[in-house]
Amino acid sequence: MDRRHLFVCGCPRSGTTATWNLLTASSEVVLGLERYGTRMFSTTAGLTPELFTYERFFDLRPQDTFYDDLDAFHAYYATARERFEDAAVIGDKLPKLYVRFERLGRAFPDAKVVFMFRNIFDVAASYKRRAADAADAQWRRSQGVSAAITDWTQSIAAFQAFESRLDMLPVVYEELFIEGRGLDRVCDFVGVTAPDPIVAHFRNLLARSSQLERARPRNLTALELQEICMRAPFGGYRKIVSASLQPAGLRTA
Repeated sequence: MDRRHLFVCGCPRSGTTATWNLLTASSEVVLGLERYGTRMFSTTAGLTPELFTYERFFDLRPQDTFYDDLDAFHAYYATARERFEDAAVIGDKLPKLYVRFERLGRAFPDAKVVFMFRNIFDVAASYKRRAADAADAQWRRSQGVSAAITDWTQSIAAFQAFESRLDMLPVVYEELFIEGRGLDRVCDFVGVTAPDPIVAHFRNLLARSSQLERARPRNLTALELQEICMRAPFGGYRKIVSASLQPAGLRTA
């Protein structure tokens, strides 16, 4: 089967996992959950199409990622095995893939990239919460607000540098998961032909996002913070957000 390669990326804490959850509701899509999260950063190995064959994708090797057992890490991999043969889209969710866009373009010239963006205030607050959580073994204590600003800035610069060189779709977290707009755009870009399972899952994600939004420990809502970002002199972010807004998107409230 002639499969398409898809990657989901974005500054950490920008909704890449929520987007992964959404897309993997479709049987047409198989996406790893940072399946090659360590290998991506390797200066000698990197990502290659051979990694996305059935034999290699389910053969977890040292230095592939930060976990050592696919099924113990996430139950989704059992589902992925069942779907792999018939899946039209194969790829991985790798938040900081944007730091390797040059190599990605050479190895996967026809790949599609869903690039998530979220306002810096929520991203920084999430970094700070995780850095302060001593029980969070997957997050470095040094990855606080300063690291969030660095990563967020780097993600915007990478998108601007490669938007004409890679087939990328910018997706704004607040628009998709708070406002409920743009799902049709995402499905069209990925190439999902039967989006009903994604739409059903989207309704659940929206309900959960609304609950999280109401419980979020800050005075401003996500949409208010987004408005601040768009009106403040955050030129690169404002340009990306403005370009991604669509007047006619699927709204499922």
